[in-house]
Amino acid sequence: MARPNSLQNRLARQRLARLVPLASAADLPINIAASQAAKLLPQEFDVFYAPKRDAFRAMRAGRGTQAFWNELADAVNIGTELMAYQLAHDHAATFAAAKAALQAVAERQAASGSWTLRAPEINALDLAVQVFRAQLLYCSRGELGKAIDTFIARAQAALRGNHPGAIVICEPGTPTTATKANA
Repeated sequence: MARPNSLQNRLARQRLARLVPLASAADLPINIAASQAAKLLPQEFDVFYAPKRDAFRAMRAGRGTQAFWNELADAVNIGTELMAYQLAHDHAATFAAAKAALQAVAERQAASGSWTLRAPEINALDLAVQVFRAQLLYCSRGELGKAIDTFIARAQAALRGNHPGAIVICEPGTPTTATKANA
């Protein structure tokens, strides 16, 4: 049999909980800030990096597809946005060369159906993927989230006909260049 005091205390806590919902620990401002300032966990790093690494390996081996091209384009475009946070900010030329390589591949694919990379394109994309890896190792969750959001906004604007920077959009089988990739 429960003691009356403990039962009364439990009922009082339940009534209070219904009247004043407590914020979960994840909703507290300090926890939100800490989460955004934290580096990526190893499994989060793998979620972002592994598909880009695997796409580059497949494209380099001559097994290119639209999906692999998209993964590489995401790495290059997000990497470009991460430069705004002083993450490999001295690699603008690296990402410009990778964008030019992706644009050349997209144009060649539209003309001949081939996703094959040429040697200079392999070199440019290899370096860009390695720089992207370094950026992911040192960026915070908040920086990565903001970079992704910024790129998505730029891509959506490019699809609407506004050209907010160097965006190349490639639809399956037909590349549509919103602006020059290295502009």
